[in-house]
Amino acid sequence: MPKHFVSLGLFILDEFEFLDATGKPTGKTLPTQIGGGGTYAAVGARIWLPASEVGQVVDRGDDFPASVQKELDNYGSEMW
Repeated sequence: MPKHFVSLGLFILDEFEFLDATGKPTGKTLPTQIGGGGTYAAVGARIWLPASEVGQVVDRGDDFPASVQKELDNYGSEMW
C-alpha cells in the first residue's frame, strides 16, 4: 500500500542528564526518549492514518537501542 504521509524530518534520541547549581553532574538521568520534529509529525499523522500509510526515514547505527526500536514498533513497525 502506498504511503500517504512520509516525514524526512529529524529523528533524534534525546538523553537527559541533570546538573546541580554549580553546573556539575548530579548523576540523575532519564531513560533515552525518542524526539525530533519528524518523529512527532509521523506520530501525529497516526491520528488520522493507519501505520501502513505513514512513514519516516530512521537511520539506525549498530548501537541503536533495542528498547527504542520496540517503542517505535508500538506505533506500527511498518512506519519505520
